[in-house]
Amino acid sequence: MGWLQNLFVRRPAFLLTLVLGALVVAAIGGALAMFAWSNQDRIASRLAGIFGTENQYERPDQQEFGWTNRNTALLSFEVAQVELGDVSRSVKGGGIEAYGDGLVYVSSIGVIGYLDLGTGKISYLDDRVPMDYERVRNDVLFDKPLFQLRYFRVQDIMIRSDQLGQDWLYVSHHVMAPGDEDICQTIHKIELEQTPDGIRLGQDGWHHVYTLRQCVNMPDLNWHFIGDQSGGRMVPESPSTFLYSTGTYLLSSQLGGVEMIRSDSSDFGKILEIDSETNTASIYARGVRNPQGLVRTASGDLWETEHGPRGGDEINLVERGVDYGWPLVTYGLDYGPKDWPFSTDQGRHEGFTKPIHAFPVSVAPSQLVEVADDSELVRWRGDLLMGSLRAQSLFRIRIENGRLMTMEQMEFGERMRDLTWLENGWLAILTGSSKIILIRSPAPTIEDTTPEPLTIAGYSAVNELESRLAASLRQGSWGRELFAKNCATCHNLSAEPAPGPRLDGIIGARIAREADYSYSAALEAASGRWTRAKLGAFLRNPEELYSGTAMPSFDFGKYEYRALADYLETRDYVAEPSDN
Repeated sequence: MGWLQNLFVRRPAFLLTLVLGALVVAAIGGALAMFAWSNQDRIASRLAGIFGTENQYERPDQQEFGWTNRNTALLSFEVAQVELGDVSRSVKGGGIEAYGDGLVYVSSIGVIGYLDLGTGKISYLDDRVPMDYERVRNDVLFDKPLFQLRYFRVQDIMIRSDQLGQDWLYVSHHVMAPGDEDICQTIHKIELEQTPDGIRLGQDGWHHVYTLRQCVNMPDLNWHFIGDQSGGRMVPESPSTFLYSTGTYLLSSQLGGVEMIRSDSSDFGKILEIDSETNTASIYARGVRNPQGLVRTASGDLWETEHGPRGGDEINLVERGVDYGWPLVTYGLDYGPKDWPFSTDQGRHEGFTKPIHAFPVSVAPSQLVEVADDSELVRWRGDLLMGSLRAQSLFRIRIENGRLMTMEQMEFGERMRDLTWLENGWLAILTGSSKIILIRSPAPTIEDTTPEPLTIAGYSAVNELESRLAASLRQGSWGRELFAKNCATCHNLSAEPAPGPRLDGIIGARIAREADYSYSAALEAASGRWTRAKLGAFLRNPEELYSGTAMPSFDFGKYEYRALADYLETRDYVAEPSDN
């Protein structure tokens, strides 16, 4: 210890500097540790995106979802977003319906789950909707590159009780007809029961309710399936009947398609009234294109929303026996844009019942709900709430004496597919990213008090289900589909000329390897090689990884990255003679 005393006597300033330096380092280290502790999930996610881990997408069994406050023109409300898990396989569809203290959720590929907000638990059943998704995808459609698999889907669900008090789950969905060349639009139902652990389906299995009288023949369309124009919304009508909306699958562009859609012998482009006891249907209204929303209000009015072509999305007040004119009239234009070929007066809607409102710019409206007279959202009572896909917004619509008086758009940054009211008065919205947006009126609390988050357990089982679903799908074919859909426009898997650099052998290749391609400065200066994890991070956010790149971002599901990487790893780089 003598040397320390001598140092203190001879060089006190030096020792003081060391001590102060150590204190500064300790303070910085403590601050970094505190930051890391409070942001551990965020940091872990970022590191996983850079380095990758086998279980980088695994969630803890229990998760918390916080509430945030949102201010609008008339009131404030609280919003929370709950994850449902990746059980849609990026297919665009599905539906939700309130049941008991929670929500029944049927994913776009027929997986059935229950989000119990009373017990705070999410669960999924072993039962599936009888759409045979895996076989259709892996076998029937394996070699059909033009087929839009993301549109072979569940369209809507409905829960209602029969006259004996038995609850039934109805599901509208696509199915491949025998022979595997026709795709039909059908409805099945199954008994549903609430249990202490969630829900249970009846042992008698699925019962067929109705199939549209016409199916879509795939060879006639060169397997180009426009299944996103199928409608499929259901709403109760009488104790034994319900209304069902049907789309037109863009068949108006086919020879004889207009006549077929307009005919009363066709179910396409109609609002049908279906008797669930006799399994028969009659035409309630006609002349609709792609009806995505349908609701019967407390006053007895029936409101419908539908997608137009380029512009021309509509809100209609539907009456029995009325014709709304599609495909002969529309406020929109044909894709291009160009004149709608069947309209004699472009931008008009003469000769048929007109919509209450038409959107000049497409918002892709989805489901509608009415705000009840006893709702806690007091200043919205009696209004309609409409979700939207393209606009990623919730619209509040006020209609007085049959006229649209006001419309308020609230952006959420999520594609909204279905809406329903929970038993506790909350609004639930199903998004295209497999989340549930919950909206409730703020409880009276002390100012600056943070509301208690929602705690949901059961995600360990969801993780296992996701893995099983991924394993049931052929990753090679899925990766090829993803490449064809998202990459092939700009990239080749050979030396053939293309707007972007070739991607064969990209996993393990040097970054910016193509000598004749003009990369961004950040990519040109990058060192190292493309790994699976680095490629995934680049696809998620190209600008963040290498600024200035022309590459757009891709909002893939977690298994889509893996499937695309699996496919690219099978494509070895083949050098051209000039490269040797």
